[in-house]
Amino acid sequence: MPRDIHAGETDRSREAPGRPLALESIVVRYDDRPDRCTIAPKTRTDENALTAWLTADLSAFVDLGNVR
Repeated sequence: MPRDIHAGETDRSREAPGRPLALESIVVRYDDRPDRCTIAPKTRTDENALTAWLTADLSAFVDLGNVR
């Protein structure tokens, strides 16, 4: 069972022609298993709410500024 849920958003957006991209992250912290992070479009439609997301253990994500 989750012990903490945290939502955040990207500090900047990238735009492609006709397709703005703004992402939000949702971190769910657990006591008994690895914390999980889901990345999804900030603005979701009914259509992409079921398909346009990525979830992984929090340890799989790195800070972009640290790896550039």
